[in-house]
Amino acid sequence: MHKLERWQKFSKGQQIGAIGAELMRAKVFQEKDKKEFLSSIERIIELIDLSLEDNRWQGWRSMLLGFRDEICKFYLGINKNSIDFIFSGL
Repeated sequence: MHKLERWQKFSKGQQIGAIGAELMRAKVFQEKDKKEFLSSIERIIELIDLSLEDNRWQGWRSMLLGFRDEICKFYLGINKNSIDFIFSGL
């Protein structure tokens, strides 16, 4: 089964929950294991990209793109703050 088809079987709430769980995983590894941290960030980006392809998020694409942009800054090392920065905006 294609990743997008599988992802679309989840409700929007479940999709956000999966992204949030991966964000928590990234938070755990941010100071402990750079490889695992970057792996989590890559997974968050992948899940956001899948959400962007899901038509149910049509009205929320700009929010998802902004979130993706902030996550990419962590991946590229542009944002050196704690990932708690993301949680402070919620």
